[in-house]
Amino acid sequence: MADLAKQFKSFNEKIKLSESKKQSLRESRNALRKDIRAELKDQSDISVKFAGQGSYVLNTIVEPENGEYDIDDGVYFSCAMENRPSVKDAHSIVVSAVQRRKRTVEDKPTCVRVKYQDDRHIDMPIYFLEKLTEKFSLTATDSPDLAHKKLGWVESDPRAFIEWFREKTGNNSQLIRLIRYLKVWREVRSKKYELPSGFCLTILTVNHYRPAARDDQSLVATLQAIQNVIDDRHLKWGQFTCTRPTPKREDLFEDFSDEQKEFFLGELELLLEDGKIALEDEDEYEACKIWAKYLGPRFKCDDLKSKRFERAKKHAKATSLPGNASSAKQ
Repeated sequence: MADLAKQFKSFNEKIKLSESKKQSLRESRNALRKDIRAELKDQSDISVKFAGQGSYVLNTIVEPENGEYDIDDGVYFSCAMENRPSVKDAHSIVVSAVQRRKRTVEDKPTCVRVKYQDDRHIDMPIYFLEKLTEKFSLTATDSPDLAHKKLGWVESDPRAFIEWFREKTGNNSQLIRLIRYLKVWREVRSKKYELPSGFCLTILTVNHYRPAARDDQSLVATLQAIQNVIDDRHLKWGQFTCTRPTPKREDLFEDFSDEQKEFFLGELELLLEDGKIALEDEDEYEACKIWAKYLGPRFKCDDLKSKRFERAKKHAKATSLPGNASSAKQ
C-alpha cells in the first residue's frame, strides 16, 4: 500500500495561507475598518463593530491557483430601531467610506466589495443589531439583519455558522486539511458545471468526517460517508441535500439543476473510486499521479520513482548482460 503522507503534508503547505499573506490581508481589512469608523465619527446615533466571517476566520482558506483571495468582513451597525438607516443608506455609508482612498468598489446586493489590483478582494456584508454586545453573544434574541439591496433587511447570522464549525471541529487539524483538499479539488475539477461551493463542501466534510492515521485514508473514508448519504442515484436511502446548520436550515442544493447534480455526483464518484485505487496501489509514484489528477499540479510526485519503471530498467539491464540467454540468440 502506497504511503503518500509526505506528499499530502507538502501539498497542504503549498495550499494553505502563508503567515505573510494573512498579515497582508489583515492590513487591508483593518484599513477598511478604520475608514468606516471615520465615516461614522460624526453620526453619534450609529455605532459600528466588525466581525470576520468565512474561510479566512475558519482557517480553511486556500491559496488560489488562479484567481483572487476572497475574504469576508461583516460590518455591524447599531442604533435605536427608529433610527435604523434604510438598506440603501447603509450601503451608501460603507461605499462612501471605502472610496476615500480611491479604491475600486462594487456595490453588490448582499455586500460592498473592495477590489485590489494585486490578488484579492474583500466583501463587506452589512448587518444591523439594535444592541451590540462586546462579545457578539449568540442568543435567540440576538439575531442580526442583513442589508440586502433586493430583499430589504433580512435575518442572517454568519456568526452562528462559525460557532457551529468551531464546536464541531474542535480545531481538528486533519479535518481542516481535508476541507482545504476538497476546495482545491473544486477549483481543479469544476469544468462544464461548477462543483458545490466551498461553504457546502465544508458542511459535508464536517458532518461526515472519518479520522484515520493518514490524510489519504481519512479523505477516502470521508468521501465514502458523504456519498452514502447524498447519492440518491444508486442508494435507496440517499438524499441529495446539504443543510445549512443554522436556525434557517435551508437546503443549499435546492437550486441545483439535474445536470449540476449529475456532474457533482459523478465527480464525487470518480474521486472516491480512484482514491481507493491509489490507496491499494503499492507503487507510490503511480498512486501519487492519481491524486494529482484531482488535486492539480501543486500535488507533486517529482521526488518519487515508479517501482514499475525501476523493475523494467532492471529487467532490460539483466537481459542485455553477456551470457544472458536472450542476448546469446542475437
